Amino acid sequence: MAYAPIVLRASPEDFFEITSIERFSDGSGYSSHLSVGSGRFSCSRHPFYFVDLDGFAKGIAKAYERVGGKARLAHSYEKDIIEIEVLRAGQVSVSGFIVEHGPPHQELRFAFGCDQTFLPELLRSLKQVAGELERK
Repeated sequence: MAYAPIVLRASPEDFFEITSIERFSDGSGYSSHLSVGSGRFSCSRHPFYFVDLDGFAKGIAKAYERVGGKARLAHSYEKDIIEIEVLRAGQVSVSGFIVEHGPPHQELRFAFGCDQTFLPELLRSLKQVAGELERK
């Protein structure tokens, strides 16, 4: 398990944080907990499964360098998703979708923005988590 979180915190109300990240024993993906704040909406420690952490990190790094592009973190068999898009003017759009199958069934579609100056810290947290998972 990685002890470091993956974090993008644009403000106290607008953020996502992925914690308790573990690689599946067969290497096919990851399990974690996702916390999100988007204005007055929030979700804490939602079970979040995803694949291709390395591709997500590379996609963000490429979008940051080119000041344009998109990266997505999701799992092929789950509806939960986080997407980060870097727009040409250096603005960043963070969006996602979380489903709690319940009962009761609940869904949260979220979005917030920031500028590209928030991405280096996100990239550092991704690198820290990748390093911790490699040592395991």
